[in-house]
Amino acid sequence: MASSAASPPRAVMPTYMIYGTAWKKERTAELVYQAIKAGFRAIDTAHIKKHYDEAGAGEGIRRAVAEGLVKRTDLWIQTKFTLGDDAFADTARYPTLTSQVDASIAESLRNLCTPDREPAYIDCLILHSPLPSLVDFVEVWFAMVSHYKSGAVRTLGVSNVDLKDLVSQFSGAFRVAVVQNRFSRGLDKEHRWDEAVRSWCHDQGVAYQGFWTLTANSDVWGNGGATDPEQCVAALAERAKISPATAWYVLLFKMGVVVLNGTSSEEHMRDDLAGLDTVKTSVPPSIMQEFVADCSKLTHTSWR
Repeated sequence: MASSAASPPRAVMPTYMIYGTAWKKERTAELVYQAIKAGFRAIDTAHIKKHYDEAGAGEGIRRAVAEGLVKRTDLWIQTKFTLGDDAFADTARYPTLTSQVDASIAESLRNLCTPDREPAYIDCLILHSPLPSLVDFVEVWFAMVSHYKSGAVRTLGVSNVDLKDLVSQFSGAFRVAVVQNRFSRGLDKEHRWDEAVRSWCHDQGVAYQGFWTLTANSDVWGNGGATDPEQCVAALAERAKISPATAWYVLLFKMGVVVLNGTSSEEHMRDDLAGLDTVKTSVPPSIMQEFVADCSKLTHTSWR
């Protein structure tokens, strides 16, 4: 690909919340538009039709741009390359992994383009999951890097990885800016709250994005239990007069987790985004620090 003639300003990835579009199907365009209208400035999608409607995400973005709600340069838009996507099942047309990466990114650029910014670009391209062999990984990663060098992709990331993947593949020459993983309590000490990966991200200066933060943790934020961190979530919600779910989001932000929020409720979109400002204005910093300390089990230094 040819280099972009005029490189647009770099959007900054929000450190609090990103709107997630997985499983939104035919509602994707409308929900993305509503999310931007509510104040979201980052959208997460993927080029895999089984789980995402990337074209619908682009439609919602273009509607918001056309109505003057935002400019393209106001937004952080991230998508994913997925190995094994049915779109590339025709091996005669896509004989190599490189050809699959190239085709995936080309379609993502078409899906996510906006009329106010040409050529189109992607703020972050995420490798959706680890590859089965080192040879495959190197081919795919170099293909992704070529689009980074062209300016079509601004940053690179990886998803659904464990610490072994990160240490073996991303601690040397293959640098990433974003790691996106499922965030849950887990069943054992090693994987609880994805602590090992979050610790690696903290040490490497890599942004950590967490998905399924509500669904996988309803026993923590939803029941107002009497033990930490459940007690902390309930106490912050009561102090700031926000929902337990929003309090959970705010605490995750304080722990360094960028939350992927996939709510389909316009009210929740607004309330969740406003939650951080509400906490800042209603909870003194010293008290907020106590809440964070009470949730020390979620910090990157715990369970060592």
